[in-house]
Amino acid sequence: MQVYNSKYLFLSILSILFLFSCSQNGNFQNNIIIQSSNYEDDILYGFEKLTINMGRDYEGDVVTTIIRKKTDLKTDSAFLYIHGFNDYFFQYELADKIEQDGYRFYAIDLRKHGRSLLPNQKESNFRDIKEYYQDIDIALNVMKSEGIKNIILLGHSTGGLISSLYVEDHKDNGIIRLLVLNSPFLDFNLKPFTKNVGVPIVSTIGKFFPNIKNTLKGKDFYNRVISKDMDGEWEINKVWKQPKLEPNYGWVRGIHLAQKRIKKGLTIDIPILVMRSSESHYVFTDKAYQTYDGGDMVLSVKDIAKYSINLGTNITDVVIAKAFHDVFISKKEVRESAYRNMFFWVDAYIDYEDKVVIKKHMKAVSEIF
Repeated sequence: MQVYNSKYLFLSILSILFLFSCSQNGNFQNNIIIQSSNYEDDILYGFEKLTINMGRDYEGDVVTTIIRKKTDLKTDSAFLYIHGFNDYFFQYELADKIEQDGYRFYAIDLRKHGRSLLPNQKESNFRDIKEYYQDIDIALNVMKSEGIKNIILLGHSTGGLISSLYVEDHKDNGIIRLLVLNSPFLDFNLKPFTKNVGVPIVSTIGKFFPNIKNTLKGKDFYNRVISKDMDGEWEINKVWKQPKLEPNYGWVRGIHLAQKRIKKGLTIDIPILVMRSSESHYVFTDKAYQTYDGGDMVLSVKDIAKYSINLGTNITDVVIAKAFHDVFISKKEVRESAYRNMFFWVDAYIDYEDKVVIKKHMKAVSEIF
């Protein structure tokens, strides 16, 4: 009887520890359901959205949003776009260009971003990059249910970091054919001491106190150069893409740990296209802003070049002269160059792989007869 009680007590303790471990990691999402089986009209004309309940995490309820371009295009190939930090999908021209090149277009507003931001949440808040994996899983499943068999995963900035690690950790997904990275966030753009000493310290503190605010200095000139109500071309929702969003220590830790994996090296086995600006052009004052004529205001293009070679074995690096941080919202002539380069690369791979499949099929037929 005493032995039985000891075993029972031991198993009970193990169960409690297991449940506590799951709660610490935010693994609450056991009952993922689709809130609506039908898409609703999106805020962008010509697009529709599907909101999906992702359960609960350390902030409460969580949703993700899948956006697709309305189309009559009949194809089983599509792009899936993943935005960056303090961001959401608004690049309608990118979707138009993708459809014109013969591909369907989908995007995700990841949990706690844009259309998926709930009142109980801090915008862009996360603690582990894998929190976003379920959002991508759901999007891929929806796309497959709608007849998509070949996906080009397109990630911008933090979305590029997320996409890279997702592909690395899901090599058996069988549907992602190509990976396109638009100025991927592979390293913090900081001075060496801050990057090598300060970030690890903040990351360690963030493990225990994730909600400490990481105060940022300076103005946000990037939103100024892209927003239509200032000097840019694009309608920006200032709640979904705030002029100045301060991440917390938990966010710093999540990014730091993800980037450490990149620096150690990945083994992605599908072709990768890395697109970046020809230069970084940092702007800290109004006077300096007057001389800005292009370039990445956010990240170091040298860091992107340095660490992108760690992603896999088949990498193409394309430099777009004077591109903004998001190359697809640069000035018109610059983004047109970006479109040409991306579609030349994507079409070459998709066409080549399709031809290989056709040749194999023809060989099999000839052997039968």
